[in-house]
Amino acid sequence: MAVRHASIQIEATIARIWAEELDLDEVALTDDFFDLGGVSLQVIKVIRRTRAELGVEIPTRALYDASRLGEFVEYARAEIATRDADVDAPR
Repeated sequence: MAVRHASIQIEATIARIWAEELDLDEVALTDDFFDLGGVSLQVIKVIRRTRAELGVEIPTRALYDASRLGEFVEYARAEIATRDADVDAPR
């Protein structure tokens, strides 16, 4: 249950960041960042905030490659899982 809760929190955090940066009330998993009016300066802001709020390194290019919210969330989840596996790996 904790894993599912964490996954929902990741999605909610990223959706909130997108909505705030795009000045929208809400965004759907199928929404495309650029179709919603996103521009390069907002890409940088979204990536910076995602890194800060989720504690994960995401390259700026990721939002261009995964411009739908659902795709970007999955990218972030994968990066978080990799980060957490690296932390938990025996030394």
